[in-house]
Amino acid sequence: MSRNKLKKELQQFTRGQLLQLILDAYAARKEFKTYFDYFLNPDPEALFRDVSETVRKECARQKRNFSKLRVSVLKRCLEDFASYHPGDDYIQDLRLFIISEMLGVSSRFHTTDVQLRTFAFFVSAYVKAADEYGNLSEAVARLRELHAREVGARSFRPLLQVWE
Repeated sequence: MSRNKLKKELQQFTRGQLLQLILDAYAARKEFKTYFDYFLNPDPEALFRDVSETVRKECARQKRNFSKLRVSVLKRCLEDFASYHPGDDYIQDLRLFIISEMLGVSSRFHTTDVQLRTFAFFVSAYVKAADEYGNLSEAVARLRELHAREVGARSFRPLLQVWE
């Protein structure tokens, strides 16, 4: 259903019907509950903790020492988190958290080329967004800190080297 058609349908509802529809959706779907909880009481810290826990669980997926991390889940986590408009700093923090977790995955498990390319995508998006937000020097410093930890597979680590 298109947004306009939905709008027309909802305009025909009475106030009570709309309220019941929202309450039913709130009770039936976790996504609605999360959205309305955040909408009524915005707490970006709690939202960040929830999403970072989802990322951590996804990065822990493995079988026989091979990472079973699904890059689509990580990208969706970032997109969903950004859709709440928590602020640019929180979005950047989540990007850095994903980079850090993927770096840890690369040191513990065998990884795929797709996962390596996704890691490069997140590093690139992190640096590009930092440049757009005007805090590139801070982002470079944070990537250098990750690189200095000397964690991660040899194939992942060069992607963290920041140009002088």
